Amino acid sequence: MSTSDGSEPGPMLVAGTDPDAIEFLSATINRAGFACRPAASGEAAGELLRSDPAIQLILVDADLEVVRSIRALADPDLAAITIVVLGASGAPASAATEAREAGATHWVERPVAEATLLNGIRHLLGS
Repeated sequence: MSTSDGSEPGPMLVAGTDPDAIEFLSATINRAGFACRPAASGEAAGELLRSDPAIQLILVDADLEVVRSIRALADPDLAAITIVVLGASGAPASAATEAREAGATHWVERPVAEATLLNGIRHLLGS
């Protein structure tokens, strides 16, 4: 799978505090042919981001503290990374606003069909 410029997309980071959700999302992304790095906390996500500058997209499972931790790194190189938050179905509209204020660039309401999620990821990565 390559991006619109012909290069291979960098790995994605899947972060959150629910191990089952992280495992499911990581497996889904890997099956689709993308490289994926799981992180069980904002701190773990920050360590992975510092150690792997090729990460292009972060998928966060409804945990705004993880988003805040990532953005709190205050590394200008991380400002360009896309952060997608998977939010709970029926969450108040303020939840998406809060996610964006925390540093998320996109909000996707769960449940989301696997094909829809993967097509969105492909679009965001330009592949």
